[in-house]
Amino acid sequence: MKIVIVGASGFVGTSLRDFFEMSGHTVVGVKIRKDTSINSLTEELEDCDVLINLAGLSIFGRWDGTYKEMLYTSRIDTTRKLIEAMEACENRPRRFISTSAVGIYVNDVVSDEES
Repeated sequence: MKIVIVGASGFVGTSLRDFFEMSGHTVVGVKIRKDTSINSLTEELEDCDVLINLAGLSIFGRWDGTYKEMLYTSRIDTTRKLIEAMEACENRPRRFISTSAVGIYVNDVVSDEES
């Protein structure tokens, strides 16, 4: 299967990438920025079996007006771009998984599912 992960370099994305690649799947990591075009996203999503959206700016920061806007944009606007790109695909992803979460981890300890 071809699996596209937005947010593949994050905590969850890295684990998913490793798992899917070890299972023999093709994994494509996609970064979405303000200047990312819908056409370029459409090309990445064409013929993909699964699209996983894990994008989102870290919640660790001062939540002033600017940071709140960045949080919103990183989650909501990114998801909107993905939906628009999927709608433009001739062969859309068969599955779309989108999630956003927060977590608190101790900085000097490696965390895993058992932590």
